[in-house]
Amino acid sequence: MSILSPRFYRIQFFKILRSGGSPEYIARSVFCGVFAGLTVPLLQIPVAIFIAWIFKANKTIASLSTFVSNPLSYPVFWFGALYIGSFFIPGNEQFLADCQKHFFELSFWFNLDWWELGSSTILMFITGGSILGLFLGTLAYFWTKKNVIKKRAKRLKNERLKKINKEA
Repeated sequence: MSILSPRFYRIQFFKILRSGGSPEYIARSVFCGVFAGLTVPLLQIPVAIFIAWIFKANKTIASLSTFVSNPLSYPVFWFGALYIGSFFIPGNEQFLADCQKHFFELSFWFNLDWWELGSSTILMFITGGSILGLFLGTLAYFWTKKNVIKKRAKRLKNERLKKINKEA
């Protein structure tokens, strides 16, 4: 089965839904993926897998959670990372102004040549992305943990009701 096949992603999605583990384990996996998805602009999935390995989290869930950053959300997250990073790392202020000017132009964001930006701009991006990733990853962690607990409680309640109805 090809990785480009929609069936591949459907199977992966159902694996996540059926994955065992505590709500803490699943939420930790989502945190790893969201953090990697917002911290690095390229090679997000390998970074997410590495972070999940360090934190003993589910690598598949972490990999799929990197898709929080996608072509539609790149301008928001990338500009946010550059803006936050500019407070900590002096970088290419002209590039930051260009990002603000061309914020709604997707072609600007897709035509970025990361190698020509310079090390200070990339460091500015990674620093801001790490801060943004920590913040949004933490929110995703608690949201996921809360919803997994609710989902499991609802499923257990339904199973108990079915068992009671069978006995009656």
